Amino acid sequence: MFKGLSKTSQGKGSPKSSPAKGSPKGSPNKHSRAATQELALLISRMQANADQVERDILETQKKLQQDRQHSEQRQALQHQQEVGRSLKEAEVLLKDLFLDVDKAQRLKHPQAEEIEKE
Repeated sequence: MFKGLSKTSQGKGSPKSSPAKGSPKGSPNKHSRAATQELALLISRMQANADQVERDILETQKKLQQDRQHSEQRQALQHQQEVGRSLKEAEVLLKDLFLDVDKAQRLKHPQAEEIEKE
C-alpha cells in the first residue's frame, strides 16, 4: 500500500499516481524534478565556489600587504609561493563559476541574469 492512501480511497474513482498507458517513461514531471535538483546543486556549488574565491582573495590581499611591507624594509618576501597557489586556485574556481553561470542560463534559472552580474 502506498503511503497516504487508505484502503477505502482505492477504487472509488481516485486518480492513480502511475502514468497512463502509452505515455512515455520519462514524464515531464520527472524531467522537471531532475532539472530542478540539478539546478539546486549547481547553485549550491556556485555559492560555495564564490565564497571560496572571496576567501582566497581576502587572504591573498593580507599576504600581499605583508610582503609589500617586507619589501619596503628590504626583507625577503614570505608569501610569494602561497599567494601564487591561492591565486591559481581562485582562477580555476572563477573559470568554473563562469561555466556554471552558462549552465544555469541553459537550464533557465529564473535569476540567471542577476547571477551573471554578480
